[in-house]
Amino acid sequence: MRGLDEVLTAEILHRAGLADAKPSELTGEQWEVLRTTIAGLAQRFLSPERGYLYRLPALNYTCPFRLKRVAEEPEKFKTLSLAVWAGMRERRTSASAADESQQLTAAVSRMLKRLQRRMANIEKDIAEASDFERYRQMGELLKINRHRLTKGMDAITVENVFVEPPRDIRIPLDPALSPEDNIERCFQRYRKGRDGLALLQRRLEITRAELEQWRAIERALQEDFDTAAERYRSELASVLPKTAERKTEQPRLPYREFTLSTGVRVLVGRDGSDNDRTTFEFAKPYELWFHTQQCPGSHVVMKFPNKAFTPSRTEIAEAAAIAAWHSKARRDSLVPVIYTQRKYVRKPRKAKPGLVTVEREKSVMVAPQKPSTEPG
Repeated sequence: MRGLDEVLTAEILHRAGLADAKPSELTGEQWEVLRTTIAGLAQRFLSPERGYLYRLPALNYTCPFRLKRVAEEPEKFKTLSLAVWAGMRERRTSASAADESQQLTAAVSRMLKRLQRRMANIEKDIAEASDFERYRQMGELLKINRHRLTKGMDAITVENVFVEPPRDIRIPLDPALSPEDNIERCFQRYRKGRDGLALLQRRLEITRAELEQWRAIERALQEDFDTAAERYRSELASVLPKTAERKTEQPRLPYREFTLSTGVRVLVGRDGSDNDRTTFEFAKPYELWFHTQQCPGSHVVMKFPNKAFTPSRTEIAEAAAIAAWHSKARRDSLVPVIYTQRKYVRKPRKAKPGLVTVEREKSVMVAPQKPSTEPG
């Protein structure tokens, strides 16, 4: 069967009772049995309830159901991705295991360097933005000397009464603006600098927390690689190369990742079964989970730089706006979005992919906003 591996093809034919049949000899009834069998197993892949790892000759094989044609007893896992992860780890030789260690160590090292560069850039921006108070003083001085201002002036020299002893200061002006507009321009620059500084300080706080987290991961990998690789599986998966740079196959991530204006990471589930994986495999119990209220949409998770992190109202609103954008209500002007800690989100037994129950939720009204930033 085109697109299917030999093990899965043999399992489908076995379940359909067609293991020895030739395609040219199949009856209409047999074709229908085959289609039904394929559809049933496809559904198991779309909404896997658990994973099974078979150790076949020269092959570790993972799937979301038992293989009826294989007598060997499989190892069972809570999720399919855990089975895939275990199978891949076992498949590797000692040489490839060393290669995996090098890949992960290099990925963590790159992440640390990236965060250090980001921190240095933010600190530089903070130093520049801290000069915003100067614009407020210039605005006040222009107000005091309003009677001397006329349209067309490109600068004015006034006495700076905000320093001791007072001394002259030259204030640049826009000749195309009126005196009132030049005064307002100074206060606009002041407000922009003040608000921008608060945002930069928040980014610095978050980046510093992320840096400490990745330093802890690096230390853990150095002390006990296998244990740390399993413990920080979701974090490590997010920093491995997503291109041909990878030397070994990695599990497909079930989410797209974006960042808020402050640098906080947000995960957006791709579809029904990926929503479940994003929520229950890649979100910590204390992190925030978002979803549009009574409207189909993606599961959205706000990743915390550490357990002590408290998201601001702005960060909650931005994450909610991303959840609204990734929903059927994308074109609405305002959308109600609920959010709660991930530990209050539960998956009912036999529920459809993406369907969950939520407790202790809060709600916020937001305008859908297309995310535009990826982690840097």
